[in-house]
Amino acid sequence: MNTNHIRSIRRRFMAFVLLVALSLASFSVTDVNAAALPSLEADATPENMLRILKAYNKDGSFLAGYALPRSSFVDFLTSYGYIEPGASAADSIDTVVHESFHEFAVPNIASNAGSVVENEEKIYIGSKKSVRVVFTDVFRTKEMAKTVPARCRTSHYGYKQGDRFSTYVKDVNNNMASDYDGVYGLLNEFGGYCWGMDANNSLFSYRDRFADTTETWGSFITEGESDMLAYIEFKYYILHYLYYARQHHPEVYKGIINNKNFRRAYRLTEKRFSELIDEYEELLDEAADKLADNGYNLAVDELPLRRQYNVMTKELNKSQYKAMQKAATKR
Repeated sequence: MNTNHIRSIRRRFMAFVLLVALSLASFSVTDVNAAALPSLEADATPENMLRILKAYNKDGSFLAGYALPRSSFVDFLTSYGYIEPGASAADSIDTVVHESFHEFAVPNIASNAGSVVENEEKIYIGSKKSVRVVFTDVFRTKEMAKTVPARCRTSHYGYKQGDRFSTYVKDVNNNMASDYDGVYGLLNEFGGYCWGMDANNSLFSYRDRFADTTETWGSFITEGESDMLAYIEFKYYILHYLYYARQHHPEVYKGIINNKNFRRAYRLTEKRFSELIDEYEELLDEAADKLADNGYNLAVDELPLRRQYNVMTKELNKSQYKAMQKAATKR
């Protein structure tokens, strides 16, 4: 496994034009002393991000605490632009937790500070627990790219490094786990986006408590919409990989689908991610109601990535993907 295989693309797309009231009613679920927390404009330093996560997100705090304090990891995030110049701590936490998940899954992968255990990964499932997944035989993910229909080749507004289909499935290289490690690399990315969304959702109450700008809520929704689409994209990539394997590489398919820990890690990650989608939708509804009370309109159905999400949701309702979902989640 190459030690540079976790190069995730930055999740930034076209800014939303939102009108947000300066003060929204509290949605806090945690009693936190405001004076003890960094402001929304605080720099994206390890200290600021860890303080916010410790107050609002236990899982994100665990993952980031595992990797973020190490200078080699901070250097990695900076050098690859995951922490953008001038970004605030709040706006960087989704990405930082995502990348910390990768570092937890395969220790030292970012820092190159030691040997990497090949052919296995630890998939975090919450509450400081993980599932050790040992790889079976795979084929390169890009082999299946030609069989992905155009409607499922999603595009992302404002991505500087291309869309996720190109980055993780089609135009990939030897350093990308999503290609080189096949379905196990796709599962790794699926988990990264899952726990990044978990952190972003949990920061709603933090933003709600301190928010006074349109940009603040735009950032929350930008990250949430991107993560929401990542859920349906990577679920599709994983299930399509299995479907393609069953047709063209039956022995590879048999090895993967009989891998009990793969099934457990996928089942628990997909379940948690799905719950986060529901939670995020409730947060948007709550924000929309508050905005409506103050004369503003948040047209959730018109957010830019919703159409693509709906197209891929429809695709996954096809019988072959339902069959793959059933096989991949078997207990």
